[in-house]
Amino acid sequence: MNATESKASAAWRPLALLLVLAASLLVIAFRLMPYGIRGVNFVPAGAMLLFAGARLRPRFLLPLALISLLATDLYFYQVKDWPFPFFNYIGYVLYAALGWGLLARTRNPFGIAGTALVGGTMFFLVTNFGVWIEHVVQPEMFAHQPYQYPPTFAGLMLCFEMALPFFQGTFASDLLFTGLLFGAYAVLAKAYFPAEYSAASEVRS
Repeated sequence: MNATESKASAAWRPLALLLVLAASLLVIAFRLMPYGIRGVNFVPAGAMLLFAGARLRPRFLLPLALISLLATDLYFYQVKDWPFPFFNYIGYVLYAALGWGLLARTRNPFGIAGTALVGGTMFFLVTNFGVWIEHVVQPEMFAHQPYQYPPTFAGLMLCFEMALPFFQGTFASDLLFTGLLFGAYAVLAKAYFPAEYSAASEVRS
């Protein structure tokens, strides 16, 4: 491989793309599993988006990391008549932004794990704030639900409290799958994609 080919390979980072595509398939598989099998919110979505933001290049490929999430959400919306989770996508973009801003030039496992925790916390806050907003704006949609959250600060705090079991699943899956993705990338890139391995710690492409 000559210098031009090596530079092009590093710019495109094919290994990172393959891992994002593999993670996308995992996201679909996990999201379609019943909660009794996988646990509530135990899905590799946050890890995939952190990894994509940190390692996937060129930048215009980043929306690929959202396709599996969008596909399954459209399935749930059309087939199961679930409401479309708009606030989730704010959380997803925040995951990718954290990966891009904090992890693009580091292989430090503590920094990666800490960023995963920050991402999960931000996702929890944003999405459950969105749930509370939906209760405030359209309370009639939740009239038959076990919990209704009033348009007060106490209602918002109750919404966060009721969502804590979901946060446990997010926390566990983010740590596990973030470690697996970044670890697999470090090992495989060093062994088989040396140009890509070097580029991952250099200035962003």
